[in-house]
Amino acid sequence: MYEITSKAINYPLILQEYALERSPHSLVHFIKDFSATFHSFYEQSPVLSENKVTSNSRLLITSITKLILKNSFKILNVKPLEKM
Repeated sequence: MYEITSKAINYPLILQEYALERSPHSLVHFIKDFSATFHSFYEQSPVLSENKVTSNSRLLITSITKLILKNSFKILNVKPLEKM
């Protein structure tokens, strides 16, 4: 869980780099890496569990991930797929 949260915390810095240097590749690389990290987290940590506190924290991480990806796609003018 530490890896995904530390990357989420760095998101504002990535956005700042993107804005200052006009470098979309920095945001694209972040999204790719962040998505892979979330995928690993999601596979290893079932969101719903017996422990309500654990479930709530994992749901929060999932919501934050969704928000970061949604905002990043909007900035890059990419329409995300709803289903695959």
